[in-house]
Amino acid sequence: MTNTKATFCPSCRKLLVPGASFCAFCGTRLGEETPPAGVDAAQRNISLPQEQSLIAPCTVVVTEPHAFRNAEIGRLIAKTFGKPLSDVMREIRFSRGMLSFEFSPQHALEVANRIESLGVEAFVLGAEDILPLPEVERMRKPEIDANGIRCEAYTWSKSRRVEAGWNRVFLAAGARVVSSEVVEVPHDTPSPMRRKWAPLAVQFEKRVPKLETRERREYLLDVVLFNDENRAGWERLRLDENPAAYALAPRQEDSRAEILRAATRMRSAVKGVPRNSGIELLANQAPDEAWEALTFETKQEFDAYVRWLMHLVRYGFAMPT
Repeated sequence: MTNTKATFCPSCRKLLVPGASFCAFCGTRLGEETPPAGVDAAQRNISLPQEQSLIAPCTVVVTEPHAFRNAEIGRLIAKTFGKPLSDVMREIRFSRGMLSFEFSPQHALEVANRIESLGVEAFVLGAEDILPLPEVERMRKPEIDANGIRCEAYTWSKSRRVEAGWNRVFLAAGARVVSSEVVEVPHDTPSPMRRKWAPLAVQFEKRVPKLETRERREYLLDVVLFNDENRAGWERLRLDENPAAYALAPRQEDSRAEILRAATRMRSAVKGVPRNSGIELLANQAPDEAWEALTFETKQEFDAYVRWLMHLVRYGFAMPT
């Protein structure tokens, strides 16, 4: 497999033309005199594990999120493991760039090479190379400026103060979750209970709640940090619009404005920290059609997406647009 590292602008995060002295998008001068901001380069952009060091079960990682949906890849996996193609394609459908079928190193490399033959870069990680997804801590009253991020991070059982400079920020990602929920809605006509002459059956029918399916849209922003003490652990901070389970959380109508402010400050306060295009969409309050690639049905799907981004950034690949 090849390992072509993507080179991207430290200011605007767009891909660079090989050998260019300036970024074609924002004009930033490139070269050794422009130090990378954010997390130390040695902490992200490390070398991929050698093939002989891979330990099963292995995971295949692609640089494009929909590469696994190719039917040819599904047929290869189905044949390798003797599984029905329908079952394999169902699992692939929910993959967010990382595919694990209890691969042996040999099978994982075969799948990765086949994916690369289709024009999509892929790499293999052994069991010891997979990063765990940090538990989410919600942010309250975030302060974001040129010095870093400060906030109160909280879960069900604890609350703590977090002060992280940009050298600890590994990546940031914004997204939208669109789900359906069933709610009770009031009747348009008054209840016939006041009309003594109304038949009993009609009175009973009117008392049955009216249900309606509505679409719920929620925006969220995750920030992944290195551990401050040993630089080996991870932390994940989140701003979202559904903090109802936490009694001290801000009201939902205030949450979206807080997320938009945080994304705007993050965009302008730091250069060089990997971030997905969701940060830009949030900062610009982009219309619905711009969110198609970053819309998830559940927060669990977004969690899987963030974990995938962690591995791309860790091994020096460009953040997908």
